[in-house]
Amino acid sequence: MSGIDDAREFLVMAQAEADRILALARQQLGVAIAEAREKGVPQKEIAEHLGLTREQVRRLTVAVRDINPKALSDEVRELRNAMVHGSSRDSVARNAAPPAS
Repeated sequence: MSGIDDAREFLVMAQAEADRILALARQQLGVAIAEAREKGVPQKEIAEHLGLTREQVRRLTVAVRDINPKALSDEVRELRNAMVHGSSRDSVARNAAPPAS
């Protein structure tokens, strides 16, 4: 059953990478929303623009209160670069085919 085990391990690795990417994207959105709010853009306007509720917008903003936007933008830039060019520091999870069974 090593083929099944290998495929399962690959699935778990892929899910972890997907979770990391989604968390990073949510953080980036939260920071962008917070920056827009600081510039005076009403929460209601942001919510309508994104097709979210005001509560969802508020939660995204609250979730990033302690995040360093500079560090986040560096990590996002690195991830985008990796996705565009097909490599990253986690290239095994992103580029490798599932192990042969």
